[in-house]
Amino acid sequence: MKYTIKIAVDPSDLTVEEELTDRVRVPPRKATTGNFVYTPALLRVEAGDKVAWTCGSPFTLVFKERTPIDHVEVFSKAVYRTGETIPAGYCTDTFPVNDVKGHFHYAVGVYQNGLVFLDASCPDFPVN
Repeated sequence: MKYTIKIAVDPSDLTVEEELTDRVRVPPRKATTGNFVYTPALLRVEAGDKVAWTCGSPFTLVFKERTPIDHVEVFSKAVYRTGETIPAGYCTDTFPVNDVKGHFHYAVGVYQNGLVFLDASCPDFPVN
């Protein structure tokens, strides 16, 4: 099977809820604090499955202790639509999952709007 994990930082549908503070209503606002959202949030894979990561901005990921693929560091590359000069997004190569079992942890860094956001404790990446 081939899987793609989508990484988003402060996606447009992520907002801070309205709250009432000292009887003053604070309207909802767009979150811009580096909130990471992964889709799927948890992905269980098996040896031989293939996995790739995508994001709307340039990113890199690093497996912490050990890796279920043949790379410890993974870098994104720009994806362009035919005839376009502005990237439509960023993705990694597709990597086959090795014949290993366990839970793997990685960190992700995303460059977005002139800032670097880091998620040092991404969701678990279990291999059955």
